[in-house]
Amino acid sequence: MAYIQQEEESERSSRPRRIKSLADRVRDLERKKILAERSEETVRETKQFKYPFKWRMKFNQTRRRNNEDKILVIFLNKKNQIEVPRFMPIFDGNMIV
Repeated sequence: MAYIQQEEESERSSRPRRIKSLADRVRDLERKKILAERSEETVRETKQFKYPFKWRMKFNQTRRRNNEDKILVIFLNKKNQIEVPRFMPIFDGNMIV
């Protein structure tokens, strides 16, 4: 097997050269290629998060007059799932019950 000498990038010039086989170099290049392809695919395939229709209705209701003294709250339940946003009244400044 043919060996190719490759210098390690370092600040010191007194370090010895590292010997790397041709198969190792090809394997490294293949890994880099696969990683680049996967990252490109991820960018291409990902979608923006769209809020469900019920949530968008609640967001739009925040501008109504009857909700001026309430705040829109998003809860997490015991299973760590996001529940539908609800309007909760504000008590004593900034306390929500």
